[in-house]
Amino acid sequence: GYLVTDGEGNIQEANRAAADLLRVPRGELVGEPLAAFVHSADRALLREQMSALISGAEPAAGAEMRLQPRQGAAFEAALKVAATEGHVQPARLQWLIRDVSERKRVAAEQELLLAEVERQRDTVETLAQALARDWNTLQTIMENTATCLAYLDRDFKLQRFNLAYARRWGTDETELLECENFQLSPGRPNRAVFEEVCKTGETMAFRARPCARSGEAEPGASHWDWTLAPVKDGTGKAQGVVLSLLDDGGGAGCRGTDTSADSSAPAE
Repeated sequence: GYLVTDGEGNIQEANRAAADLLRVPRGELVGEPLAAFVHSADRALLREQMSALISGAEPAAGAEMRLQPRQGAAFEAALKVAATEGHVQPARLQWLIRDVSERKRVAAEQELLLAEVERQRDTVETLAQALARDWNTLQTIMENTATCLAYLDRDFKLQRFNLAYARRWGTDETELLECENFQLSPGRPNRAVFEEVCKTGETMAFRARPCARSGEAEPGASHWDWTLAPVKDGTGKAQGVVLSLLDDGGGAGCRGTDTSADSSAPAE
């Protein structure tokens, strides 16, 4: 909106946009003090802007303050004011008024959003640090145990394994990645067990189960305690299995024993 006031801030002219902002019929604005439409907390700022212009200290000024229409709630407005050019006496002030409440609302929301992003970032960084510590601890445990540990995807291809597992198969670690476990230890009974764990999503464990290398006759195979635990996705579906193998030290009398609560593993 556009207004013209005298040096005391009394409105002399107003366009329709200014009248709409202040919610006063255009004809009724003339003679009204502009301060009457400024929030009481911001009137000192208005007087400061006017004094700087009347004294000639500033050629123009601008500020944001709250305007209070005759009806309705106050709103944030940006006011720009300049004295009329030349040596017009008494001084006249020209005002431009814009409603910036929506802009400030959006800016406030952006600040809240940025603050939330920063908070989330701090949370993520804290979690990442905790996970890194946990991962280092887990890695240390995995690499310093005699138990062979491996993670296989649903196609039973090796994705991760510890040093003990690599040593068990006597194969270069890089060659093990993406290798099917059954290329190392073939046998339909063993594969059937893996498939059962993926299908049911239930952990299965065995005592003294044969674990022969490829090309090794089963009678000469060593016997190991097996545990197969499914790794599930967000829907509860098994996306892979963790295989744990521990040499039973030649224990007898319990070979091939299934210690899972409910197993449908095929017989050897």
